[in-house]
Amino acid sequence: MVFNLQRLTTEYIESEDRIRITGEVGPPVVIWMTHRLFSRLVPAILQWLEKQTASTSSVAASRSGESELLQSFAQEAAVAALKPQPSVSANTNAVSWVVQSLDLQGSNTHLRITFLSQPDHSAFVMLTPTQIRQWLSIVYFAWMRAQWAPQLWPDWIKGDGVEKKQIVLH
Repeated sequence: MVFNLQRLTTEYIESEDRIRITGEVGPPVVIWMTHRLFSRLVPAILQWLEKQTASTSSVAASRSGESELLQSFAQEAAVAALKPQPSVSANTNAVSWVVQSLDLQGSNTHLRITFLSQPDHSAFVMLTPTQIRQWLSIVYFAWMRAQWAPQLWPDWIKGDGVEKKQIVLH
């Protein structure tokens, strides 16, 4: 079964020591992500975002200080545009699986993230750069709740106040 996720709720579940992504596809699905897979996904998403910013900016990507500043501004704007919505919730009968692998496919306007499990479950979400930034802020909040080491996160994601409030993307 392949699910096209329309809205997501992303949260750290302490009893599982994993991040749960509840996706709306009609009946919700529950996708569990481990620290190991998120540690691979986040750098790939950051790299895609940096390429997007460099291609739309007149500032040379090689000037890292200016690039960091552009990333920070874009991140702050995306988080500020995030509108609260009700969480996606799933009942105990919802389809649920632990992600075994990921597939990323980027274009100039969207990033498609596919969450794969063996043998027959997968779900994908198509996100714009702004939506990716919003979701990364949510993932960062869950990461901090999990007390996982924050070294892979750039300063422009860690911005003031992100970890102080819960942000939910739907």
